[in-house]
Amino acid sequence: MGNNTSSTTTDKITTAKICFENVEFNTSFRIMDSQPCDIILGANFIVATNAAYDPIRMTITFKQKSKTATYSMMPSGLNATEWAPLILAAGAIDCLPNDDSEISAILREVASLFDPKPSIIKTDFPHQLRLTTDQPTHARIRRYSPEESRVLKEHVKELYQSGYARPSSSPYSANPLIVPKADGSPRVVINFRPLNKLTIRDEYPLPRIDVILNQLYESKGFKLNSKKCLFAVPKVDILGFTVSENGQEIALEKIKAVKCFPKPTSVTTVRRFLGMTSFCRTFINNFTELAAPLYKLLEKETEFEWTNDSLKNEDPRGRIARWNSALQAYDYTVKHIKGLDNGLTDALSRDFLDEEGDVREMNIITRSQGPPKRTIRRMGKLDVLASDTDEFDYSDNDGISDENSNILDDNNQSQNENFENVVDMPQTQQIQNSSTLPTKETLFRHQNLDEKTNIIISTIQDSSNSNNHSISQAKSYQIIDKLLYNVSNPLNPRVYAPKSLIKAIIYQHHDTPLMSHLGHKRTLDKIKQKFFWPKMSRDVFGYIQACRLCQLTKHSTLKAPGELQPIIVSEPFEMVSIDHCGPFTETSKGNKYVLVITDMLTRWVDAIAVPNTAAETTISVLENRLVAIHGSPQKILSDNGSGFKSHLMETFCKVYGIKQVFASPYHPETNGMTERFNRTLKAMIKAYSTVEQSEWDQHLNIHLYAYRTAKHEVLGLSPFETLFGRKPRFPAEALKPTNPNLPLNVIAYEQLLQTRLDPIRKTVRHNNIMSKRQMEARYNRKHRLVEYEIGSLALVKRQQKDALHHNIGLNTVYIGPYKVIRKIGRVSYLLQQTDDDGYTTKITAHINRMKPFRVLDDIQQMGEEDNVTI
Repeated sequence: MGNNTSSTTTDKITTAKICFENVEFNTSFRIMDSQPCDIILGANFIVATNAAYDPIRMTITFKQKSKTATYSMMPSGLNATEWAPLILAAGAIDCLPNDDSEISAILREVASLFDPKPSIIKTDFPHQLRLTTDQPTHARIRRYSPEESRVLKEHVKELYQSGYARPSSSPYSANPLIVPKADGSPRVVINFRPLNKLTIRDEYPLPRIDVILNQLYESKGFKLNSKKCLFAVPKVDILGFTVSENGQEIALEKIKAVKCFPKPTSVTTVRRFLGMTSFCRTFINNFTELAAPLYKLLEKETEFEWTNDSLKNEDPRGRIARWNSALQAYDYTVKHIKGLDNGLTDALSRDFLDEEGDVREMNIITRSQGPPKRTIRRMGKLDVLASDTDEFDYSDNDGISDENSNILDDNNQSQNENFENVVDMPQTQQIQNSSTLPTKETLFRHQNLDEKTNIIISTIQDSSNSNNHSISQAKSYQIIDKLLYNVSNPLNPRVYAPKSLIKAIIYQHHDTPLMSHLGHKRTLDKIKQKFFWPKMSRDVFGYIQACRLCQLTKHSTLKAPGELQPIIVSEPFEMVSIDHCGPFTETSKGNKYVLVITDMLTRWVDAIAVPNTAAETTISVLENRLVAIHGSPQKILSDNGSGFKSHLMETFCKVYGIKQVFASPYHPETNGMTERFNRTLKAMIKAYSTVEQSEWDQHLNIHLYAYRTAKHEVLGLSPFETLFGRKPRFPAEALKPTNPNLPLNVIAYEQLLQTRLDPIRKTVRHNNIMSKRQMEARYNRKHRLVEYEIGSLALVKRQQKDALHHNIGLNTVYIGPYKVIRKIGRVSYLLQQTDDDGYTTKITAHINRMKPFRVLDDIQQMGEEDNVTI
C-alpha cells in the first residue's frame, strides 16, 4: 500500500456501484483487515476514473461528463490531532515501523505542525519600501504556455483563498516566473529585480543567527511539510551533506559533480568550479593555498590562460610532491638588479639555501605581486603611491639610493618635510587617479623627459641657436639644484611642472581631504605658491569643472536652465488641469483629499472631497463634475501621480476623446495655476476648521462660491462672470432696486447674453495673453536657454525629499550621469543609465533639474600653450 505496509485480502470479489454525489462508477471490491480508513482506492481505479488528487488540500475530485464531486480525504468530525497520524502515514513515516508507538505518540502531540492548510501570522508591524524615484516600475506580461497558465491560475487562486494576496490596481507590476523544483514540481516566483534597483536599502547591521533563534523561542506559526520529513532513520541526506551516527560528510553526488567537472575554458567556468569546491572547503586542508592559482585567474587584469591540467582532478599530495621536486632542481642564482621595482626580488636574491637545502628565514615584508594591488613605496624621504595606472617610469633609478628603497606597509604614515628636502606636499593617502606630489628626483627625471622643458633648459645653457623671442622668454626661468624654476617673481621661485605631472599636482591641491574640493580660484592660488606651467588657470579650471565629486555635490551658480513655455487656450474648458490636494484630517464621511479641477481660460475651479487618490475615484468625479456638466475638454493636464497615469485613466480619456498632458516629474510649476489655488484652498479650510477638523468637507462648496465670485487679478473679472456672462447675485442684492429693462423672454435674453459674452471672452483672452507675456519675460530674465544633444551626458538634481518625505541630508545634490536618449516636448528629456550589472534605468527630467556632465580631457592636453614659440 501507499505507506509501505502490506495487508492480506479475502479471495471474495464483489462488484457493486459506488456513488460520489452525482458521479457513479461500477467497480469491484475486496475485503481487507481493519485499516485506519473506511475505504482505500486502488491505483487502477484512480487512473480509470481520471480522479484528481490534491496532496496539499488533501482532497480528491471525481469528474464524469459535466458532473463533478470533490471529497476531503480527512475524516469528518475529527480535529487535527486525531487525523494528523493518517496524513503522516501517507508520507512522513513511510519508513517508520508499524509498532513504533513511542514516535507515533510524539507525532500525535505535535500534529498541528503538519496541518496542510496555510496560515497567516497576523502582525501589526508596518512594512514599507523607500524608493529613489516616484516613477513606477511595470512589466509587460510574458507569454505563457497553456500548462504554465494553468499553474499560475491555480497558484493565484490558492493565494487569494488563503489570504496571502488580494486584487490590486497599483501602477507597479512584476512578472511571475515558473521555476521547477528538484522533484520536478513547479515553483512560482516573481521577478522583483527592477523594483529592487529603485529600493533604498535599510543600512542596518545583520543580526546574529543565534540571537534570532533565541528570540523565536516558543514562537508559533511554523509548519512542516509531512512529505519532506523523515523519522527514526539511520542516516539522512540534507543540504548536500550526509548526516549519520558517524558524523557529517559530503554527499556522494556532490563529490561526483566536482570530479566530473569539465576543464574550465573561461573565467565564468572557473568561478563556477570554485563555487562548487568552496562548498567542500571545510573538509580540505590548505584549501586556500591549493585554490590560489584559480583565484588568480579571476582578477580583471589577468589574462585567462589555463596551463595546469593537474588542478582539475588530481591528488593534491601528488601535485605538491612534483612541485617540491621541481623547486629542488631549480637554479636559485638570481641576478642582483638595483631599483625600486625590484625591491622584493632584490631582497630574495640576498638569501641562499643552507646546507640542508632549506631556505633561511628572511626578514622582509612580502606583498602580493601584480595589479590591481596598490602599495606605498618610499623614495628617499617621501612616500609615493604606485599603481598600475601611474604613468611614472621607475626604470631609471640611478638618482635613488638603493638603501632607501624600502617596501612599506600601507598603514605607515608619510613624512611631511620642508621644501629644502622635498616638494611641499600634504600627508599622503591612497588615491584613485594620480600619484602623490613628486620628489625632487621625480621632478628632475620628468623634466628631463619633457620636450618643452628641455628646450627651455637648452636655451638657458646655450642661447646661440635660439631666436630673440625664445631668449626673452628664457629669462623668466632659472636652473636651481638641477631643477628648472620660474623666477618671474625673484622672491618666490616656483618649480616648472612638466606636462606629465600636472594632473597629479592638481589632484593633490584639490581632491585630497586637506584641500576638500575647493573652487577654481582658491585651488589655483595654492598651486601658484609652489608650481608654474603655461596656461595654469585654464588647466585648473578645466580639471575642477570636470571633477566628478564637485559636479555631484555642488550647486550650480549659473542661471537656471530652461525658458518659460506658456500655455495658451482660447475657449472655456478647452484645457483643464487636475490635481489632488491633501491629505487632510479624515472626516466623518471618510474623505481625506480634495480633487481640484481648474479651467485654464476662465479660472473656474471645482473641488470635490474624495477618500483616496485611486484612479476609480478620480474617474467617477471627472464624469460627474466635469464631463456631465461642461462637456469633454480637449486636454487634461496633471502631474505623474499613480491615479492619473493608470490604465483606467488612459481608457477614460480615450472614451471621451481627451488628450492627457503630464507635467515633468518634480516640476510642479507646469501645473502652477492649480498648485496656487491649492494653497488658497488650504488657507480657507484652515480658517473654518480650527475647532472641528473632521468636518472640513461640509464647507467646501461655500469656499468655492467665495473664490468663483471674487475678481481675478489676471482676468479683471470673476470666474463666475467670465463663464456665465453675468455678475453673481449676492444676499445684499435684495436691497437694490429691480431693473425694469430686463428682457422677459428667452430669445431676448439669449441675444443679450451673447452681446455680454463676446466682449467678456475677448477681454479674457487678451488679458491672458498679456499676463503670459509678462510672466514669460520676468521668468526668462532669470533663466537661460539650454539644449542637450542626443547621446550627451547629464546629471539630474536630486529631489529635496524622497518618496517617504525623508530629507536628502548629506547625499549628493545631483545623481548620474545619465545619457540623453530623446527630447520630450520642449523642455523635458528622456534619460537612461545602465549600471555595472547591466540593468537600465530610464527617467524623465525637466531641463531645470539637469546640468551637463563634463569629462576631464586627456592629461596630455594639459600644459599646452596656444602658440608655442620656445
